[in-house]
Formats: sequence, C-alpha cells, structure tokens
Amino acid sequence: MGLFAGRSKLRVLLLADTHGILDARIGTISRECDVVVHAGDVGNAAVLDALCAGGARVIAVRGNNDVPSKWPRDDRRVLDGLEETARIELPGGILIAIHGDHYAPSTRHARLRAAFPDARAIVYGHSHRIVVDDAASP
Repeated sequence: MGLFAGRSKLRVLLLADTHGILDARIGTISRECDVVVHAGDVGNAAVLDALCAGGARVIAVRGNNDVPSKWPRDDRRVLDGLEETARIELPGGILIAIHGDHYAPSTRHARLRAAFPDARAIVYGHSHRIVVDDAASP
C-alpha cells in the first residue's frame, strides 16, 4: 500500500525547473496541497522548504542542474537526498517524477511512456514545455 492509501482525494501540485527561485504564486498554491512533486532543477533547499511550508508532503527528484557546484554549500545534504526518479503511489494510480534530461528531446515523451508502462502519469521537466498526453497507454 502506498503512503496515501485510504485517501480518496488529494490535491497534488506538479512543477519542475524552478532553478532556485519559487514564484510566490506557486508558494501560495502549494500551501493548499497535500502533495507537491518537483521534477528536478530545484536549485536550492529554500525552494523545497517553501513548498512544504503549508504541510504538504514534498517529493523532489534531481535535475541536470542539481549538482554541488550550482547549489549553496549549506544545502548539499538536501541535494544528496534527491533521487533520479520517484515512484509515487496515489489513489488514482502511479505517478512517476523524473527530470527527463537523459532522454533525447525528439523521443523523450514516447521513451518515458515506454520506460514506465504502469504509470498513470509522468511528470518531467528539462524541456520547459508543457505536454499533456491523455491518450490510453499502448
């Protein structure tokens, strides 16, 4: 059973590529969410702290810019705790969070769907573009 078993409804915020700056409007939205999923290029621990300020469970993965040379030295322990991929069991199915930078742009979307066939949804960043694919899995 997943972390959110027994819950029939959750408010989930999906975001990526904050690069160390969290827009105040996103911070406000996060305070009304149960779960916040950040798909990489977080930038620093302050972003994650702001996202959990309202009590949301924050799950974040590492992006290609989430490297020691680009994070404040005091935040390294937080950076070291970021995984490449997160598998989150939600009431509606499996959500995968991944940055997506290891997949070529022209095939990224299709390859992610193929890599995680049991996922109900995949949130990824890196491209700085919104893609919504609500087609049934092949």
